[in-house]
Amino acid sequence: MIKLSFIFNPKYWPIWLGAGALWLAVQLPYRWQLFIGRALGRIALPFSSHRRRIAQINLKLCFPKLSDQELNKLLTQCFESAGIAIFETVIAWWMPERRFNKLISIEGLNYLNETLAKKHGALILLGHFTTLELAGRILAAHTRYSGVYRKHKNPVFEWMMSTIREKYIHQAIGREDVRQFMHAFKENIPILYAPDQDYGRKHSIFVPFFGIPAATVTSTARIAKIAKTSVLPYIVYRRDDGLGYIAKIYPPLENYPTDDPYQDALRINQLIEQAILKNPAQYLWQHRRFKTRPEGEASLY
Repeated sequence: MIKLSFIFNPKYWPIWLGAGALWLAVQLPYRWQLFIGRALGRIALPFSSHRRRIAQINLKLCFPKLSDQELNKLLTQCFESAGIAIFETVIAWWMPERRFNKLISIEGLNYLNETLAKKHGALILLGHFTTLELAGRILAAHTRYSGVYRKHKNPVFEWMMSTIREKYIHQAIGREDVRQFMHAFKENIPILYAPDQDYGRKHSIFVPFFGIPAATVTSTARIAKIAKTSVLPYIVYRRDDGLGYIAKIYPPLENYPTDDPYQDALRINQLIEQAILKNPAQYLWQHRRFKTRPEGEASLY
């Protein structure tokens, strides 16, 4: 039950007002949502100096062959996509089933069903695209699953997010809660897992990401090996024609994991690179993917 302090404390009122406005916005036609989202992204671009600088650095590092003009165009598209992501989140949270289903086309469910028939669960691998929240709701229409979770600092947003997600996520699992991972696989419940952020040195090794050494977690291979489960890449793209989304589940990775943590981590990074290259603007370049540096190397940001 929601705490009364969340309602009556004035510092939380902007969040409630914002949530109410977004709930109303999700009632608009989908094409209007795309238009408004792009406009919000373009408006935010000149005012978001911190995130703009991070995205600029990331794009220049990862796409060194692009001209300044091409990089600026891609940067604008990234912020437009981030603006649309606001609507994609509330679409996942509040859009009625009938409208939602009309926007979705999914491929590769047979790979997931065949994997789950083996009774060892599945590790469903995806990256931090703007469609991340949508990917969860789409998957929930076809199987129950658990999702890896990091608690939000704002208590109202945390309550709102967890309450809504409970409707379509079987269980939220902490990123380092190995016991819950193993329990889910034992129950033949797949886990949605995005390993493509910089989580520091503790559980990471430096592996190229677009040719740049990046702190990359080794947990994907470690979990798959311990649980004897399969890893299935999963991507959701926003269609260029404005008619919705294409979700793709790919076949389980063959010969994975191996006994070489470096090669296993490199393979995951390369899979995410390939997914990004299909539509670079839909990736969240605004996070510091190269925050942790090898010993003695200066910060890139």
